[in-house]
Amino acid sequence: MEELIVIVNTDVEKNRLWSKENPSINVIKQMGLSIKRSRRHKSGFKYSSYFYIPIGQIFLLKKLKADVVFSAEMGLRTLFVILFAIFNKSCSVIIHFDGSIYTEIDNLFIRALRVFMIKQASKILVNGEDGKKYIIGLYPQAASKIDKIHYSCDNFKTHINKEDWDPKSPKFIYIGSLSERKGIYNFLEHLYRYSMQSDRSFVISIIGEEADFKHADLKKFATEKIKISFYGFRQSLEIEEILSHQDVCVVPSIADSWSLVVNESLSLGVPVLGSNRSQAVSELINQNNGWIFDPYSYESLERCLNNIVNISDREMGQLKTNCQLSVKMIDNSEIYKSYLSMFKRTVK
Repeated sequence: MEELIVIVNTDVEKNRLWSKENPSINVIKQMGLSIKRSRRHKSGFKYSSYFYIPIGQIFLLKKLKADVVFSAEMGLRTLFVILFAIFNKSCSVIIHFDGSIYTEIDNLFIRALRVFMIKQASKILVNGEDGKKYIIGLYPQAASKIDKIHYSCDNFKTHINKEDWDPKSPKFIYIGSLSERKGIYNFLEHLYRYSMQSDRSFVISIIGEEADFKHADLKKFATEKIKISFYGFRQSLEIEEILSHQDVCVVPSIADSWSLVVNESLSLGVPVLGSNRSQAVSELINQNNGWIFDPYSYESLERCLNNIVNISDREMGQLKTNCQLSVKMIDNSEIYKSYLSMFKRTVK
């Protein structure tokens, strides 16, 4: 690869900061318009939808003489990339679909537009099986174009969490915005119900900014049996320190294209209690490193909680070891090899 150029339309999220000073990466912030809309998802939660209109994108790609364009949106920006490639036959397009069957709420126009883009693309990259199902649902003939590459992280040190295990009062942690989509309210509601019906207590740490819910909305679930601590927004190094002292990481998302906190938790030896609507949970979690539940079913979560509070010290120790082992094959070096292989198979 002679040069990697990254074209962005928005500023980098403050909780996923990365340096633009890397001499091997040329970062260009493209001009454009952004339209924000509040919408209601088919699963019932509210969310903000962003529609980006890039300005001069085709001319910029022509100026850069791109051989391979990797487009991670499947919206108007990807459409312009496809149009550029149609008139520049030496250019290959890789579309990264950063979504799943649970995240999308297509109308007929969006589906038709995406089918057109999928047909023109050289490769389609998805995060996992739920993403693959969505693409094949749109255009079954795309199956041969699809590559599956997971998200990875290596900013956390990989080690075993050696905290003492107390099944009578497990230490849970939730990391994410306090939004409907992330499912924290429903989870606490179910946890409250479980605690009232059992003799178990829980300690839960909540890291993340207020969104659809405020701290006051969630404090009503705090009782003698459920101790809740709010940390607000924290940078990665602070999260690593807090997370490394927990027993279980909770990922109750109603719809998530991935959930990077799953990778981060496993790397720290913290088992994951996760929703089957998070693609990271579906891809990485099994009975050896965590528990999977349906966020809409109390009975599903109840079964998982029963398993958790009845785990022995030896079993918890093995779970922590399994967590570390399960992320070794998806660290950045392995993911890099997968990307490099995909690019080599795509260049015309």
